[in-house]
Parts: sequence; C-alpha cells; structure tokens
Amino acid sequence: MRGRKKVPGSKRRVRTLRGLPTDAAPWRRILYRGVWSLIALLLTVGLFSLFWPQYVQYCTYTRRIRELDEAIEREQTLIKKLQLKQQRLKTDPEFLKRVAHEMGMAAPDEVIFRFVESGTPESSDAPSSAP
Repeated sequence: MRGRKKVPGSKRRVRTLRGLPTDAAPWRRILYRGVWSLIALLLTVGLFSLFWPQYVQYCTYTRRIRELDEAIEREQTLIKKLQLKQQRLKTDPEFLKRVAHEMGMAAPDEVIFRFVESGTPESSDAPSSAP
C-alpha cells in the first residue's frame, strides 16, 4: 500500500457494506444487499413506468410527422406537375389542342364521331319503351 506504513500485528481491513458492522452474520449481509437491490429495482421500475407513456407518445408523434412529410412531398410533386402542365398550356399550341381534344372539344371545321356500345343509347332520339 502506498503512503501507509505497515504496522506489525495489525490485521488487514475487511471490506464491508456501509452501515453494517464487519462482524455481522452472513444472513444479515445477504439481507442488507437484497434490500438495497430491491430498492434499486423499484426505483428503476418506477422511473420506467413514469417515462414510458411519454416515450410511446413520442414514437406516435414521430411516425405521424413522417407520414405528413411524405404527404407533403406527394402534394408538392403533384403541384409541380400541374404547374408544368399549366405552363405548357400557355406556351405550346399543340399541347393545348391535344388537351382540348381529350376533353371532347373540336375545331370549327372538325366533326366528332362517338361510338356507343350496343344496348346503351346515348341520345334521346332513340324510341323509348315508356307508354
């Protein structure tokens, strides 16, 4: 041992638990350790039960934030596509003509033909079966 003089006839110090005399019975030492272990376990369980609901709420909020971020990203992509389409409608006459045709419009010199499946009359010119 550093810094200490060895005294002849002195006994080596026995490491003891705080508050427990060195000559205590072994069962008292075990009981003492058990009580402190139980206190530590109860403290750990208490802290765990105290913070668990907040942890679950945190996980729920982070999952919801992630879902909302994905939804925002999808909406921003849709907005960019619509802005591109709007820009093309303003500047590209061929694109404008094609979109108008898709919507059922025609130029003044064009004729539109519509083919109807049999059994489903489209106009009111067909004879009706009502009396």
